[in-house]
Amino acid sequence: MQDDYYAYVHCKPDGTPFYVGKGTLRRSRSLSSRNIHHRHTVDKYGAENIVMGRLQCSSDSIAFELEAGIIKCLKRMGVSLTNYTEGGVGAPGVKVSKETREKQARSQRGRKHSEDTKLRIAASHKRRTYPKASEETKIKMAEAHRGRVHSEEAKIKISMSGKGRIFTEAHKHHIAEGRLGVSPANRKVIVGVHPTQGTKEWQSIQLVAQELGVWRQSIQTHIKRLGTMESGWVLRFKDG
Repeated sequence: MQDDYYAYVHCKPDGTPFYVGKGTLRRSRSLSSRNIHHRHTVDKYGAENIVMGRLQCSSDSIAFELEAGIIKCLKRMGVSLTNYTEGGVGAPGVKVSKETREKQARSQRGRKHSEDTKLRIAASHKRRTYPKASEETKIKMAEAHRGRVHSEEAKIKISMSGKGRIFTEAHKHHIAEGRLGVSPANRKVIVGVHPTQGTKEWQSIQLVAQELGVWRQSIQTHIKRLGTMESGWVLRFKDG
């Protein structure tokens, strides 16, 4: 949109500002891709408790000026902000070319973190707590996605992203069971004893049902009663 310019403020639950920014309406509502101090503040109070205010501007440059003015005013009042700059930073209206984006992408490809860096990143994620969405928020998110239809281009991209991906046999079994509504409780290892075929193990009741050609409920009944099936198999749970 031509007039999609905003200066905005993110506030704590009591209304105290902690961040001032400039961007589109979507950016003003987003709490992701922020600096670490902004994220810590959001984690502390919960994303659903952050108060947002915004003012629409007639141009990109005015939005930058307003952002800088609000930051300056708040700092004069002694308000502590998570902003790293004094605002008004950036090149209004400038779009990064495709060639520049490709150069930036190439510079990051093949980059590997040291083991020490990996451990630090892992430790920081373990310490970080994520706010849980309220039931009302969950309902709103579900409503927003209900009836959503992917474009043909999006479908092709989704299809291409899955090509070449290799699943382990165990992963395949879990996916199949999930589609068939098999609960985790029915994923216990089953041990079967047969008078002529010996002993065999299956990773789930569903796999037993598929191989022996019987209902899952029938298998569960035989396991409980320790009875012999018509096929001659005696089944039990491995940890039973």
